[in-house]
Amino acid sequence: MTSKERTRKYRERLNKDPERRENILKERCRKYQEKKACGKIVQLSVKSVLPATRKKLQDKWRESKKRCRAREKATKAVLDLTPQSPQDQDQDHDQPFNHEEVNVAPVAVPVLCSTPTQSPKEMSTKDQSTPKRVRKRSVNKQLRRLRMQNEKLIKQLEAEKRRADRFRRKTQRFEQRRKVDKNAHTNTQAKQSKRRNTAQERKKQVESFLLRDESSRLLPGKKDTVGRKEKMQRRVLVKSLVDLHKEYSQTAELKHRMSYRQFLRYKPFYVTEAKANDRNTCACYQHENMRLLIDALSQRGILPSKSLSYLLSSITCNMDNMKCMERTCTECCYDEVQIAIFNLDDRARWEHWVKEDVVVGDKTYKNWVKKTENGTIGKLVEEFNKELDGIAIHQFNWLHQAQKFRHLKENLKDNEMVLHVDFSENYACKLNTEIQSFHFGGNRQQASIHTAVAYTFTGSQSYATISDSVRHNERAVWAHLKPVVQEMIANSGHKIDTLHVLSDGPVTQYRNKANCYLLSSVPYTWRLKRITWNYSERAHGKGAPDGVGGSVKRMADNHVHGGQDIQSPKDLYEFLARKEVPNIKFKWIDEADIQVFNEMLPPPVPKVPGILNTHQILSFSAGEIFYRALSCFCLYPEMCNCFSPSKMRLACEVQETQPESPSSGEEEEEKSDDKYTVGKFVIVRYDKKPFVGQITQLNAEHIEVNCMVQIGRKNTFKWPARRDCIMYSKDQLVSVISEPEPHQRAAQLTKYDWLLFNEV
Repeated sequence: MTSKERTRKYRERLNKDPERRENILKERCRKYQEKKACGKIVQLSVKSVLPATRKKLQDKWRESKKRCRAREKATKAVLDLTPQSPQDQDQDHDQPFNHEEVNVAPVAVPVLCSTPTQSPKEMSTKDQSTPKRVRKRSVNKQLRRLRMQNEKLIKQLEAEKRRADRFRRKTQRFEQRRKVDKNAHTNTQAKQSKRRNTAQERKKQVESFLLRDESSRLLPGKKDTVGRKEKMQRRVLVKSLVDLHKEYSQTAELKHRMSYRQFLRYKPFYVTEAKANDRNTCACYQHENMRLLIDALSQRGILPSKSLSYLLSSITCNMDNMKCMERTCTECCYDEVQIAIFNLDDRARWEHWVKEDVVVGDKTYKNWVKKTENGTIGKLVEEFNKELDGIAIHQFNWLHQAQKFRHLKENLKDNEMVLHVDFSENYACKLNTEIQSFHFGGNRQQASIHTAVAYTFTGSQSYATISDSVRHNERAVWAHLKPVVQEMIANSGHKIDTLHVLSDGPVTQYRNKANCYLLSSVPYTWRLKRITWNYSERAHGKGAPDGVGGSVKRMADNHVHGGQDIQSPKDLYEFLARKEVPNIKFKWIDEADIQVFNEMLPPPVPKVPGILNTHQILSFSAGEIFYRALSCFCLYPEMCNCFSPSKMRLACEVQETQPESPSSGEEEEEKSDDKYTVGKFVIVRYDKKPFVGQITQLNAEHIEVNCMVQIGRKNTFKWPARRDCIMYSKDQLVSVISEPEPHQRAAQLTKYDWLLFNEV
């Protein structure tokens, strides 16, 4: 017995027991509702379909329902197989069966029997009046008609089954497509969100690149602003946008690269190209002379490019290598720019800035003058190669400082603070209405404005300290710095113990011996432990403090234009303090505050040799400084291999760190003898080289030291496989140091001892 037959018998038994059948149907309905509530069966509403598709489906379902009703109605009429009476049969014999009267629609109906319910014999006995042959012919004709109708209905039923299968498959495909469309819509939203985030990241990268000091310079003027709703200080591009786009494409990550058109879209609106009325009064004379030579050569088509970066890259191995930029590299020190073939005897004309002596009475002064030179192209090319070699290290220092300063701000620790400072041009106090004698006379007072931008782990804060003293010396500088540093330390909960100061390098303000002395003494009274003072490259000191100064002067001028008066520096401070600018804090500095630092300097201030060529000063303890030629914004020399520092001790008046001087030479000798004991580590000098070792034996005149081996030039020392013990005289002993700290499989000196080791 097949499964189909077993199912049929089961249904027959079930139909004989209506009560059992009703219970089974209720149980099925309950299970269906449970699955529907749990979400296993999902009935999609027609509202979830798109409007255009929904209308098509509704029209299709409406037509299908009409056809279904017509088929059911026609099927009921066709399948009425009730036996006819003899009179009806006789009447039917006379009329032929019309197939066209019944419009049979394809519908699922049971298969008809191949033979009629009455036998031909029974049908023939009902009407004796009809001849036997005629009756037989009529019955056969009716049988053929019924067979043909049965076959037609079977074909229609099969066609309807196929149509139902096609509709079911089409519905399944539609549901799958709808799910795919839903997932695609979700994926599209995710892709759009990801694309939007990538666009924002690219915009931030372009903005940060164009806001660098090596890409654009900040205009310090109070009128140099753009924007209607939000006033922004203008920045002027130092290179063309084409060159900047090339540099960005070389340095940016692959996902942040973009086309030149997209690069222009992401450019901030306040970063503009130089206009005709933008006079640069703070240009670097080296870059300006180089620009004048490049313009003179480019007009004749001699140079391959006007870009300074391209020209430097063509004569050096690596622009990030200091030896190459110093022109001391053995591989590229003799390289020159490949110029076009030209007649070197032709005449040429170019301009450049030079210093000339000007005699006024009995005194001689140095004045800068822009002169025009006439000569041959050969002389012009020679001058160009000379200037290009000289500007290489200048360009390296400028870009190196900008890169290190940006890296320091982005990687600040919670105990560090960076202070970018600069003096703004004195503000001339003015009134809304002035008399002629006041305007052209010498009655106008000036206010000193010292601006600073403090960067910490949590953010940045701008300061403007105002004073009625027009002194801009180092004592005034520390008087202006004191309230700013103390407030930042207090706001951090006294966590800040490291201070990095960045400024330009004028001799009368920051780069002098008095400032070095104050740097080695004053910050330690503020609970600071490590200080660095970094001087920017010559003529490249413009930055954020200049924008603060421009904002302060612009607010003051708007106040005067509104009908108010600012007659004194005190009035200026009171107005700014009342205004409560959220981004800038204002402090007042009296003459007495400056006098305090004037009294801290000793009458003979110790000299600092080579201070004019110094770019960084480091101080780790009171009365002691280290100075180096290149500013790297690092606390310790081993963190940078650019230049080795020079060390100097300054007389300091801080009592906590000042060592007690011995009363006599004998006490000093005894004290020096006591510090050399067996087991202590020392630095010794042998054959003009420093060595680290441990004292193993003491004599009256000599000390035996077991020396360690230095691995390369790093701060890494190991004990040799064979003991290296030598007797040293006391003159060869440099200093006692702390015990080297374990480092991997070797030992490492402390940072202060490592500095001392490099100085030997």
